[in-house]
Amino acid sequence: MSSTPIGLTLPQELADVIIDELLDDAATLRNCALVCRSWTPTSQRHLFHSLTLGGSSNVIRFGKTGAHVRVSPDEQQYLQFNNFLETTPHITTYIRVLDLRIQTYFKQLTFDSKDIAKALGLVLSKLTNLRIFRSNLGKWASFLPDFQTAISSVLLHQSITEVVLGISEFASTSDLALLLGRNPNLKHLSVSDSAIQDMSPIEATNAYFEKAIYLEYLGVDTRGRIDTLFTPPFPINLSKLRKLRLGLIDKCPSTQVLLQQQTKSFSPAQGIARLLGNVTIPLPLEDVEILLTAWSMSRKDVISRADELVWGPCRQIDAFLARNDTGRLRRVKLWFVTLDMGYPIGEAGQQLRKSFPILTAMPSVRLEVAIGPERTPF
Repeated sequence: MSSTPIGLTLPQELADVIIDELLDDAATLRNCALVCRSWTPTSQRHLFHSLTLGGSSNVIRFGKTGAHVRVSPDEQQYLQFNNFLETTPHITTYIRVLDLRIQTYFKQLTFDSKDIAKALGLVLSKLTNLRIFRSNLGKWASFLPDFQTAISSVLLHQSITEVVLGISEFASTSDLALLLGRNPNLKHLSVSDSAIQDMSPIEATNAYFEKAIYLEYLGVDTRGRIDTLFTPPFPINLSKLRKLRLGLIDKCPSTQVLLQQQTKSFSPAQGIARLLGNVTIPLPLEDVEILLTAWSMSRKDVISRADELVWGPCRQIDAFLARNDTGRLRRVKLWFVTLDMGYPIGEAGQQLRKSFPILTAMPSVRLEVAIGPERTPF
């Protein structure tokens, strides 16, 4: 391989700009990496920017359309990949995004072997330049301690600023706090389609909680109550929060309607209002999105309690956002999702706007309302 293309005197800065435009074209990037030595670093920086491990097909993949490496579905997969990283250590400096696929909507992969956990740990220990960590963790408590340690070690890297967790289940608030509370540089946190079984407040006895995490983006789209999730001593500080996305999913077998048939009624709108009610400091919010679900709004027992379960909590959310506005709030988007085709959508839209009278009257805030039968993930 020559140091420069034969007959080409293109300045390196211009060549880099051109290669940067090919970031989604893996085939062309591979060809560019072989043209000459000076083109290789920029091409490889895009080729190896994102890494996917695991999934139902036990695949190792770089990029969106990069090469797939399929090997045996045991520790050999990770041992072979670890050998690859050891022989080409510069590749690890290019890996900025890790997508670790453990849980799918259909099944949870088994990591019940110490050998697999150890092999995966070898790979993860080399990814020291990550910026973004994404994972569908599944049932965290079901994994061996060695596997939990391997995952936790990744989040220790001070380079990570964004964590995205989906389809995950934690036994307690402490489990999630211990997983996240290790990196004070975390700025972006998204927790979707997940659940915490025990919402008891955590104890501030762990050294990991000495440094707070100052988030700038927070997205929470979970199952069930999250009252204590961001209440001290949870290591999350919201004083620098600029973007907020909140949603609750009611997926309990006995709660296919908005009204929960238990001694203590609960609705997604109430849960969000309760969560915001625990926030005691002004938030420098610029952009807010809130997802409200109401599966059966035309039922008589729901209609009679709609103000208690939906519209009343919406007014509480409206008051909170207005009261905590520091003058930076510019947009509030409300997603109202209902599968009840017998409920008039137009009426829901009007009622939703009426439930946010303060924000509606604020000229500096753009209030957007979207209503339909489908959830839109944050």
